[in-house]
Amino acid sequence: MQTVHQQFIKVTGDFFAIWYNLTARQYVIEGSQNTLSLGKEKLTQLKIKLKDLVGNSEKCANDFLSSNSLWWHLSPNNEKISASAYAQYGSKVPEIINQPIRKGLGILGVLLEEYGYNVTTKGGNYEDEISVWNSKNVGPYSNNPVPFYPDSLDWSAEMKDLMKKYNEIYKQAREANSNIKRLQQLKLAKLATNLWESV
Repeated sequence: MQTVHQQFIKVTGDFFAIWYNLTARQYVIEGSQNTLSLGKEKLTQLKIKLKDLVGNSEKCANDFLSSNSLWWHLSPNNEKISASAYAQYGSKVPEIINQPIRKGLGILGVLLEEYGYNVTTKGGNYEDEISVWNSKNVGPYSNNPVPFYPDSLDWSAEMKDLMKKYNEIYKQAREANSNIKRLQQLKLAKLATNLWESV
């Protein structure tokens, strides 16, 4: 499971790199008035910061996806992880992993906001034309909103395939774990029965 987990982080880093570039370009084009008002010097600064963000995309993916509480193999006794935690249904991806991915993507919102594009990552009231990239868009509402990409998102095929593989291994491991616990309980019951009958 650890190998699949590490592969997932790597391909998510690749996904982040592509997504950061494409989304930044989209905002630059759609916010053409802001782009032109920034001028060449500020756009160069933005591009340098974007290049740095893209260059650190795998580290960013690792930062957001390395928490033990997200992965059953790192915390197998975590009761908060349900039996279907890593299942995918059509275009619906597992929320337990999708939430930290959206937080990782939300970092771009902070950069875009810094350069005047219509993105806000802070709390408060917003005008309709501003895209709100923070965790207040997601229940339960947070008192301290964090950068979070709230719009439609489609994981890469590699991410989906690796999550499917992780889910299959997860189900097998949970079943094996359940069988071990059942056998341990049967053994204890037999020992208790033998003790009772020997008295």
